[in-house]
Amino acid sequence: MHVFLQLLLLAILVYGAILICISVLQRKMIFFPVHTRHPLQPAEATGFCLERSGAVLRGWLFNEQFASSKMIIYYGGNSEDIYLNREQFSSFVDIAVLLVNYRGYGTSTGTPGEKEFYEDALAVFDEVSARHAPPELFLMGRSLGSAVASYVASQREVSAIILVTPFDSLETLAKKLYPFLPISLILRHKFHAAQHLKGVNTPALILYAGRDRIVPGLSTERLVMHMHMKKKVVCIEEAEHNTIDLYDEYQLALLQFITTATEQQDTLHQEEDYI
Repeated sequence: MHVFLQLLLLAILVYGAILICISVLQRKMIFFPVHTRHPLQPAEATGFCLERSGAVLRGWLFNEQFASSKMIIYYGGNSEDIYLNREQFSSFVDIAVLLVNYRGYGTSTGTPGEKEFYEDALAVFDEVSARHAPPELFLMGRSLGSAVASYVASQREVSAIILVTPFDSLETLAKKLYPFLPISLILRHKFHAAQHLKGVNTPALILYAGRDRIVPGLSTERLVMHMHMKKKVVCIEEAEHNTIDLYDEYQLALLQFITTATEQQDTLHQEEDYI
């Protein structure tokens, strides 16, 4: 009996140590900043810079000549070098695209965090709206960025949202990975995308990969269940989490959705003018 109590005490101490370590180190376990440096003023883009709350957010605005009419704000995935997306968006010939590094990512300064990401994203949105006031403004988020895009959509009026390999919440994913831990108690960066989207009515496009081993399809499906707006869901069966944008179906779905959303908005404006 004495040995059993000693083993039980040891197990409790080890479990407690694990909880403390995860609680203290969770920021490093969740966020994987890419610090790759790229030209701040490349020939094909205009540099973007915003100072706030002890951090400097840096990025690029492509096709600035269209910024006052139509724009996409892109929120990247974890460990994603967002600058490389300039090639993906090169086919968008009549729409401006804003890529801004999260704090602590790329050349942006500061420390990553859920609350910080959300507040920064709202600040960037408000800055863009003040500078350019585009009547058509799309939010596009990939993986972790889908939660950021969902939060902004819950706080601001936008034309539409595009979510790539999205999840319902980071908390739910963590519970699947660590079922033996009290995730709800120790996790500080929960990224509850599903909760953010409950009251959002803007049109949405959801793109996810059939062979995704990072964000299971079930997590995306749970998110979709909480989305009560008009939405289009596209599963690219052969794609994986990090390769989904390499498929023609991906680019085609993006272009069709943006064009359709624009046409619907134009029709609505014509009807309003007629009335």
